[in-house]
Amino acid sequence: MFINDKNKFAFLKKIGFTEILLLFFFLTIIVFVFLYFRRSQKWITVEMKVTSDSSISSEQRTIPYWLSNPVKKGDREYSALGQPQAEVIDVLSYETSGSYKETYLTVKLNVLYNKNQHKYTFSSKDLIIGGPLIIRPNGVYLEGIITSMEGVSRETKKARKKVLTQIEGGVSYITSGIKPWFADAIKKGDEMKDAKGQLLAKILEKKVEPARRTTTDDRGIPHLTRDPYLVDVYLTIELETTLDQGAYYFKKNTKVKIGQLIDFSSDKYSFRSTIIDILE
Repeated sequence: MFINDKNKFAFLKKIGFTEILLLFFFLTIIVFVFLYFRRSQKWITVEMKVTSDSSISSEQRTIPYWLSNPVKKGDREYSALGQPQAEVIDVLSYETSGSYKETYLTVKLNVLYNKNQHKYTFSSKDLIIGGPLIIRPNGVYLEGIITSMEGVSRETKKARKKVLTQIEGGVSYITSGIKPWFADAIKKGDEMKDAKGQLLAKILEKKVEPARRTTTDDRGIPHLTRDPYLVDVYLTIELETTLDQGAYYFKKNTKVKIGQLIDFSSDKYSFRSTIIDILE
């Protein structure tokens, strides 16, 4: 069956003005919806604290050394098509008690950006500060919490703070003293560094005296005496801190204030001490 030139567009004559208007209206809606929900790909930088506990309320968000040690600058995660999705651009790792570490990663993520909702999406999940993030650089599974994000977080400054601390030892209501051999191991000038060798804290002064101890007599009356063996150790420590809106933070999440516990780790020992005074 052949259609001559006269009949080729004859069907258009049957379409009225109303039909054309409706067609134009629906095409406009389709274009508007497409533009509104259009998402573009881009790379952004975020910082995450690596943790085995994704609860934002948890204070002990640390991981074993064997999980953070394999991760290094330049490690990447790839998609099923071999395209890079995430890249580690910096690693900060702090020693804590035992074999655990506090580890922060700065990573670049290949995200989808919805410009209308001002929202970033990675691996089908929205990125928000305080929210979870999972990456797999070079086959290492890492779960963490986003602590800062490009275009959202505030600028912070580095600052040094001197504090007077007392090492935590025995049962606090009896004595806070520690054994003399441990006190002898701590030297003026000892330093705490991160995994890259950057200085975090330095012991400026050390004072040792017989530990105070609470005892009770045969009538049950408490008395404050000096322990014949244990010692109290007072340390003046200079901390490398971050200044954020008038507050100082040591190792990113420990607020420098009287009564706060801080961890100090060197290549020889680790201890926890309480800030009893802020000197400057």
